[in-house]
Amino acid sequence: MADPFTIIGTTSAVISFVLTAGKIIVTAHSLYDSTADSTAENNELEDVTSKLNQLLDTFKDANTTRPDSSPDKSITDLSLVCHGLGQKILTLLKKTKVKKAHSMRESIRAAMATVWTKRVVIELRNELGLCTTQLCLHLQVVMR
Repeated sequence: MADPFTIIGTTSAVISFVLTAGKIIVTAHSLYDSTADSTAENNELEDVTSKLNQLLDTFKDANTTRPDSSPDKSITDLSLVCHGLGQKILTLLKKTKVKKAHSMRESIRAAMATVWTKRVVIELRNELGLCTTQLCLHLQVVMR
């Protein structure tokens, strides 16, 4: 007879495996049938993040011509942190793209990458949101 804790642990592992496999299959199927190379959620996040990084690039370029005052330096430093978080998100999202359309193997690979990196992407997205909020506060203080 098996130990009850062993049975509970094994059952939990099986359920976790089935849930993860189900997410991968559903995501792979939607990627295979899709005309896009990534999930709709990832495409939207990539679009917003790349536009934010472009905006931060122009902001960084504009601030290099000004002398380094304390508020300007803190805003520039904060914009560099935000830009770095955006780059991390874009790097992860690039790994989740389908490289060959309508390839089941490639759809499964991209789905696995999407499911496995989802938690990290969400954490980075939340950090980027906090960073941009701080950047907005700094800008509002400087504008006064």
